Amino acid sequence: MDDRKSSARRIAAVAKKAMGVSVLAASLFAASSIPSWADEEISTLGRNATSSDATGKAAFRHWGDKIDVCDLQTDGMSVYGVYRYYKDSASYSEGSHWQGKGSGSCDTWDHDFSEGKTILIRLCLDIPVLPDGCRPWAYGVA
Repeated sequence: MDDRKSSARRIAAVAKKAMGVSVLAASLFAASSIPSWADEEISTLGRNATSSDATGKAAFRHWGDKIDVCDLQTDGMSVYGVYRYYKDSASYSEGSHWQGKGSGSCDTWDHDFSEGKTILIRLCLDIPVLPDGCRPWAYGVA
């Protein structure tokens, strides 16, 4: 009977120590902070947007409000990027940028969008005779 009590006490003591270590580790993890540059990098990455496939890429870069359009495939067809800039929740302006250098090349355009506004972008393929094929919209923030 004494062996059982002492075993139970030892198990309880080990469990108590293990809980103490877990609580300490959780406290240290919660108290640690991510450096501000990392927050900035994460928030900037979350504000960029890319629409792409094997034919090309259309991307909005938050830093500098730049739009890149790249043709990635030698197929004789051009790619272009379509963007929407939402001035408010009800109205937007739309534009497009055509990549004119051919396969393996990118073009970049500078914009000056208002900070914090929604930017949508998508890649489209100029398909002769047929309606152009466009990728789904990708969301970014200026």
